[in-house]
Amino acid sequence: MNKATYSTLRDRVRSEGLFKKNNYFSAAVVFIELSIMLALVSWLLSTEPMSISYFLAIVFIGVSAFRCFALLHECGHRAMFTSQRANTLVGYLMSPFCLIPYACWRDLHLQHHRWVGVIDKDPTQAGLIKLKEASFIKRQAFRWVWWLCIPIPSIQLIFSVFWLHPFRLMASGSKEAPEALLALIVCVLPHALLILFIGPWTYMVFILPAMLFYFFWFETVNFTHHSGLFPYTSDNHPNPIPLYEQDQVSRTSAFSKWISITLAYNFNFHTEHHYFPTVPWHNLPRVYELVQETNDLSDYHDVPFLGFSAKLRTSDPVSLYIDSLN
Repeated sequence: MNKATYSTLRDRVRSEGLFKKNNYFSAAVVFIELSIMLALVSWLLSTEPMSISYFLAIVFIGVSAFRCFALLHECGHRAMFTSQRANTLVGYLMSPFCLIPYACWRDLHLQHHRWVGVIDKDPTQAGLIKLKEASFIKRQAFRWVWWLCIPIPSIQLIFSVFWLHPFRLMASGSKEAPEALLALIVCVLPHALLILFIGPWTYMVFILPAMLFYFFWFETVNFTHHSGLFPYTSDNHPNPIPLYEQDQVSRTSAFSKWISITLAYNFNFHTEHHYFPTVPWHNLPRVYELVQETNDLSDYHDVPFLGFSAKLRTSDPVSLYIDSLN
C-alpha cells in the first residue's frame, strides 16, 4: 500500500474509533475465557481416556489455549485495556494457559513487528537461517514432521525463542533479564504445581495431549501469516519495512466471521494487524472492510484459510522455508 492511501486509511480507522479500547468488554472476555478453560479442564479430568468426550475436551481446550494466547498477544500490544498495568496483569494471567512467558513474548514480538520481512533481524524468524545448513537427514525429518502435522516446529519456536530468552538476557547482562525470568517462572510454575497436585501420569494422559493440540492449532494459524514471505536480510534491506508496506510480507487468511472469533479471536486478520498493531481484535474485521475499499491491494495477500493451510501442508517445507531464503 502506498503511503498516501495508508494515511487516508489510518484517518478512517481513527475517525470510526477503531483504535479505542473497551475495558469492560475486555474484562468480560477474559473472565469468560478463563471460565471456559477451567470448565473444560474439569470436564477433561472427569472423562475416560480415549473416549469421545476425552478427545472432544482435548480439542476444545487446545482451541481455548490458543484464544488465551490471542488475548496475551493483545495485551503485548496494549490493545486490551487503556491501563498498561491491566494489560500486563492479564498478559501474565494468560501466560500459563498458552505456555508463553508474557514479558518475553511482548518484547520479542514487538521486534517482529519492527523487522518483519527482514529475516535475520526478526527474532521469531531468524532461526530459519540455521536450517540452510541442515543435513540431508534433518531436512527429511523436517519434511515428515511437516507433512504429518506433528507440531514440533511450533514447539521449537516457543521454547527456543521465548523460553530461552531470559537466559540469553542474563548471559548478556541485560537489565531486562529479571522481568523476563519472572515471566518464565509465572508461565511454568502453575504447571509444576498441577503436576504435583494431580500426579505426573494424570498430567501426561490428560493435560499434555490438550497442549499438543494447542501447539498444532498455534502452528496452523500462525504459519499462514508469513510463510514464504521472507524477501530480505539486513545486508540488502538494513532498515525496517514501514507499516504501510507490511502487506508485502504478511498474509490475511479468511474464516467466516463467527469462526474467526470462536477459533482465533480474529487473529487471522493478520495483514490488518500489521497495518495497525494497536487496533483491538474485535475491530479488525471492520479494518479489513476498510482495506478492501482502498483499491490499493496490489501487494495485499488474502487467502482462504482452509485451502491455503492444506496447500502449505502438502508443499515441500524445505523448499518453502529453507531453499527460498536468500
